[in-house]
Amino acid sequence: FINELVLEEESDEGLPDAQGQHTFSSHFELYCAAMREIGADDRAALTFVERVQQQGLQRALQTDSLPAAAREFTRATFRFIDSGKPHVTAAALALGREHIIPDMFRALLDQMAVSREQAPTFYYYIERHIHLDEGAHAPMSLRLLDQLCGGDQQRIDEAVAAGLNTAIVDAAKVLPYASISTGDREICLDLLFDRKN
Repeated sequence: FINELVLEEESDEGLPDAQGQHTFSSHFELYCAAMREIGADDRAALTFVERVQQQGLQRALQTDSLPAAAREFTRATFRFIDSGKPHVTAAALALGREHIIPDMFRALLDQMAVSREQAPTFYYYIERHIHLDEGAHAPMSLRLLDQLCGGDQQRIDEAVAAGLNTAIVDAAKVLPYASISTGDREICLDLLFDRKN
């Protein structure tokens, strides 16, 4: 799963060229092209990547020009990676990313004042993520998470907490894990382990 995810992120199908031939592109390249297409400035993202290459991640994250939300998102992601707990990292990916992105991106498209004709690269980028995450990455990420938890209750609890704490949503609207009712936590476990009543 990890190899497939990296392969698709780094060398996925791009938009067909003018002759209708297949092209290949990283998702970051597609993202930058999509941002330029809709008139957004991609220089901040490119500059950040350059700083990471030159200075390392931690120093690059201290850059004042980096938006606070992007800084915290990246730091939170690396806290999970650095936890030394693969099941926690997998939960952050599965529950906080792969299962949320399709609905988030659909909502974005619904609210955009930009048509497919005006921004074909932008639409392709968004729809490609929806397709990959919903059809492949989300189900595979849950299987990986299930294997890493291996039925161990402590790992399951840590995975649920990680998933709930990493969801890509407005942080101001997120409930702290401790304030979520036992019933709602059970619903999360049912979703996580595809339990049927």
